[in-house]
Amino acid sequence: MNIKKNKNNVQNLFDNKKLTQEELEKSRTRPEEVKEFNSELGEQTIKQIMHIKRCLVERYKAVDSSPIDYFEFVIDPKSFAKTVENMFHVSFLIKEGFVNLFQDDVNLPALEPTNKAMNRMASSSSSTQTDDSSERANQMIMSITMDEWEQLIEVYDITEAQIPPKNH
Repeated sequence: MNIKKNKNNVQNLFDNKKLTQEELEKSRTRPEEVKEFNSELGEQTIKQIMHIKRCLVERYKAVDSSPIDYFEFVIDPKSFAKTVENMFHVSFLIKEGFVNLFQDDVNLPALEPTNKAMNRMASSSSSTQTDDSSERANQMIMSITMDEWEQLIEVYDITEAQIPPKNH
């Protein structure tokens, strides 16, 4: 008999907590709300990736179109987290064909903007942008530990990030 009574108490608890259809609708998270948040986050990520692309192209031009050392470019000596974030964003530039990743003369990873990146930077105000689909996008999986990050800062004598914070 106690078991029946307890089940009824639990059932009554749920009956008292039932929401009307209108209350239920108000309490739900709607896909549009989630979509807006995700698109906002995606938009910020895209802006950061484009900022990094501009930094890479500017750096490339500043060093007379010479390849840029991958680690020197992505490492922020003041922030391990920012370094990892930079690596993540550069991987998107590689995937989308804006940057070539290759091994330099001493077998270290190096970066070069592709014609696609250079053309889009030169004609960013123009609506006719060429898409060089003949350039192949390479991908890589790169990991870094905090110890490796600290060692790279020391070995490369990195004192300043090559990717400055994006101005909002």
